[in-house]
Amino acid sequence: MKLNHIATLAAEMFAGRERFATILLMRLTETVILYLSDDHTFWEEIEQGQKPLGPFGLQQVRLHFRV
Repeated sequence: MKLNHIATLAAEMFAGRERFATILLMRLTETVILYLSDDHTFWEEIEQGQKPLGPFGLQQVRLHFRV
């Protein structure tokens, strides 16, 4: 699921409470990033796996998860 789709669902669920939905999505994204930052196997697979992302791919991941 893409973040935009999740944002749309949250906006629909919390109609009239956009600030709440925004904060909720920010916290969710932050939690995922913190979890992934501690998961060394995830990053090893990203950096050295069967199809490594390389510097450009890692930059795209970083930009995509920007909070």
